This record gives sequence, structure tokens and C-alpha cells, in this order.
Amino acid sequence: MTASCKTCYSYAINPHTHGREAGVDLDLCDVCYWRKRAAPTGPVLTDDEAEYLFEEWYDADDIGPELVRATERAVLAKLRGGA
Repeated sequence: MTASCKTCYSYAINPHTHGREAGVDLDLCDVCYWRKRAAPTGPVLTDDEAEYLFEEWYDADDIGPELVRATERAVLAKLRGGA
């Protein structure tokens, strides 16, 4: 019997192709294997932080380039472990 993916039940498990690391996650199909590696693993924003940034973004009278840059800087700083 051919093994199926533990996540999506696909039979497209090709452990020696598509750049897969040998012997790793043999119970995942090719798509789920790479999806797992693409998932964020670093710090993420809390709900309160995301809500704050959302309110700052959408409550502004003028959503201009400076606000966009400030928001991007705040998000990147948080994701990198900054204040």
C-alpha cells in the first residue's frame, strides 16, 4: 500500500525530488512539505498590537507614504524582536 500525506491525504510523496531533504517529513506530500517550511516561525504580533496598527492605519486622516513607512518600520521592528 502506498503511503498518503498525513495532512491532505495526497499520494504525491516524492522524497528524492523537488529539493527535499533526504529522510525528513516522509509522511508529507511535496506541497505540504514545502508549505510547512514556508510557515512563519518567528515572533508574530499579538492581537492587541495588530489592532493598534490597524487603527493607526485606518483612523488616519491622510494615509500617505510616511504613514505607510512608519507602519512598516513598526511591524518589522516587532517581528525582529524590537520594541
